[in-house]
Amino acid sequence: VKESGPDLKPVAEIVSPDSDIVVYVGESVDFSGSVTSGNAPFRYVWDFGGAAASANVEDPEPVTFSAEGTYTVTFTVTEAGVSSRKVTRAVGLNGFG
Repeated sequence: VKESGPDLKPVAEIVSPDSDIVVYVGESVDFSGSVTSGNAPFRYVWDFGGAAASANVEDPEPVTFSAEGTYTVTFTVTEAGVSSRKVTRAVGLNGFG
């Protein structure tokens, strides 16, 4: 439920995955986000830490990670160009499974 009002700031949440994860190289990860509070319209930006191109939607396509390492995935929600909130999730990659 998206509420609106003059004093509400957006609250961003990464819904999926619901915690930091470790996957194998070549695996895909489904990401989805949500926003509560704030004043629509909202602008969404996903930054996959260099593992994939950024996405400007609330729920991007699955992301396939192709190199070992740890990636910080950031979901940013901006309301009407004013207030923004960021949340992050770590994705660690092991060698091929």
